Amino acid sequence: MMIRKICVVGDPGVGKTRLVEAWRGNDATGAASPAVGVSVHRKVVRTRGSEVSLVVLDLSGRLTRAAYPPDFLRGCAGYVLVLDTSGPVSLEQAQWLRARVEAGIGPAPSVVAANKADLGFDPGVGWADLAALAGGEEWLLRTSAVTGEGVDALFERLAQRLLQPAPPLVRRA
Repeated sequence: MMIRKICVVGDPGVGKTRLVEAWRGNDATGAASPAVGVSVHRKVVRTRGSEVSLVVLDLSGRLTRAAYPPDFLRGCAGYVLVLDTSGPVSLEQAQWLRARVEAGIGPAPSVVAANKADLGFDPGVGWADLAALAGGEEWLLRTSAVTGEGVDALFERLAQRLLQPAPPLVRRA
């Protein structure tokens, strides 16, 4: 079985911890306490006939205001970028978050969670722009920790990306 460390990132209040709790099968409908620092969870995902054990680092949104501590990101094979799409979403902020993570781990497989689907989708949020940020619509999922919509699929899709062979290195002459 493949074991991969991933991180869940996003601004404070976007629902990162609730998504992880819902994915782990815990009740995500009660009052949530903000994550402090990092919490670590592990769960096996079955996808396309393979099993991937995901070690999930749920990073505090407060960490996004500065550089992520390198120790938190070291060894991460991929990440989930969580956005609250029930209100205005700043694509610039989402791109900045992606850049901060990839500055720590390099280009890596990722999926984007358009979270809080149970609260509706802000019409000002451009789905095509979010899909471009995600690298295609198949890597962008509407999610809700409250209803469970898209939660398992989110982590399954990331596992699928982790199973894909890495692109070949291009040597420059």
